[in-house]
Amino acid sequence: MGVVGFRTRLCRPRHPYTKGKVERLVRFVKGNFLAGRSFTDLDALNREAALWCAEQGGRWRRPAACVPMREHEAACSANTRPLEVTAEVERYLCPRRKISFDGFVSFEGHRYGVPYWYVRRECRVSREGRVVQARVIAVADKSIRVEIFGVECSIMARNLAWDWIGDAHDRFAVGDQILVRVTEVNKTSQEELSVRADVKSVTENTSREALKRCRVQSKYAGRVTDVHKGIVYVRLSNGVNAVAHSCYDYRMPGKKDDVSFVVTKLDEERSIAVGIITRIIRQNL
Repeated sequence: MGVVGFRTRLCRPRHPYTKGKVERLVRFVKGNFLAGRSFTDLDALNREAALWCAEQGGRWRRPAACVPMREHEAACSANTRPLEVTAEVERYLCPRRKISFDGFVSFEGHRYGVPYWYVRRECRVSREGRVVQARVIAVADKSIRVEIFGVECSIMARNLAWDWIGDAHDRFAVGDQILVRVTEVNKTSQEELSVRADVKSVTENTSREALKRCRVQSKYAGRVTDVHKGIVYVRLSNGVNAVAHSCYDYRMPGKKDDVSFVVTKLDEERSIAVGIITRIIRQNL
């Protein structure tokens, strides 16, 4: 806690100016907000609680001789400062975890399943957004459909992994338990609920580091993941995503072909390499 600027102070037992002050606040909320109210769900309770807190904190309080909300904002503004994201803070916000041999990650008392090809590797677990376990219920070439707490949603191939996926069947199967990050929840009514999620943000992006090791005019082996509108998408053996607009081989490259690739440009903004396919090493017939 000291790394992020917090200090823990224990309240003295049976002391009205420390412990009593905290407990009295709980009683005030129970007696003035919860009493006599009913809520349709947890979201409705949170919305009304936020409005009630803003109303109560914005009133003049005679015992304190101030408006609590303004007093709190002034005290916070005088003592807060931007949090510098150091290596220690990063470890706190996104701690590393080792994926077990059976494909699970332990975090805050829970075990989460990950795709089997990540076993025995390290990953970062982020507290930003809600990471939950989902079940794969359908798999297509460019997408999968998952069930998250009884709600179904589709995840496109671009959100499944940092590397390009030519066929989702190669990595996912119906019944797999995977980790996903819920990025958006839309609730139009009590019965209609939709969510959006992605898989790749749960894992660490290694493409940027791999791109730094790439050199222009160097030759690498790779495998074609897709061909679309004359553009060939290749996953290089060094872990870099690459695109080729031309091929020197008389044969047309196809999906899952092993090719020889020469880098002509590094696009750091998109974390990809641009180049030319010099020859097709092995065709997937």
